Amino acid sequence: RRGHSAGAGYLLVFTATVRGAINVARAMSGDITLALGNIVSIVNFTKNGGGGTTVSGTLTTSGTQTWTNPVTLGADTTLTSSGNLAITLSSTVNGGFDLAVNTTGLTTFGGAVGGLAQLASLTTNAGGTMALNGGAVTTSGAQTYNDAVTAGADLTLTTTNANILFGSTYAGGNHNLSVAASVGSGTVSFTGAVTALGSGTGASIAVTSGQTGLVRFQNTLTGTNGHEFGDGTNVRFDGDVTLAGGDTDNSLLGDTTLDGQIGRAHV
Repeated sequence: RRGHSAGAGYLLVFTATVRGAINVARAMSGDITLALGNIVSIVNFTKNGGGGTTVSGTLTTSGTQTWTNPVTLGADTTLTSSGNLAITLSSTVNGGFDLAVNTTGLTTFGGAVGGLAQLASLTTNAGGTMALNGGAVTTSGAQTYNDAVTAGADLTLTTTNANILFGSTYAGGNHNLSVAASVGSGTVSFTGAVTALGSGTGASIAVTSGQTGLVRFQNTLTGTNGHEFGDGTNVRFDGDVTLAGGDTDNSLLGDTTLDGQIGRAHV
């Protein structure tokens, strides 16, 4: 096991490929910069202690990755668990670069993503699960969620005329979902079933005026009523829509296409 305790302003640089079946833990009271290069074959990685972490490069572990501090991207970054175990970013993630997270285990974002400095893009691989608990994801480019996603809080998705794709299911966790106006000409696609959408207070799904790209639900949707689609928006439901309150309290000012049926949940 490798451990280190240090003060503020630490810089760890790995310029070459680093391999080794070891556990890495960093407990540091101040800010740390990790210039990873290409780190592979680490068993488990943990960054805790006070301060923030600036990270860049590639980190591949066979076990878990745990980032307890606020993370800032210093360059394009890829985090991978080849053992398909959990990757947890417990706090916020910021920085104008691409972030890819690859595991068929659980990926967790505990804080807002891109709230202070929007990411360039965010991508997760298929086959795992993902918890979005921080309430907001903001990128200048695309957001691609190939995992099955569960929302742990009301969620706002923001891009700048770039696409958002949910390649698997989306479980709303009885929270509301908003698509920001700045998504603009970007499309928003939900490939799998959308369930438990809406808290019962406010709009369960809001598509803001200014979003002109197609918002498409390609499977069934269940949740509460209170859908708000702003003027000029374009929303399509390919499957049945089942709302707890039936077809009430909905504001559909944009173009809305319903290929399935809309009904009321039986309780």
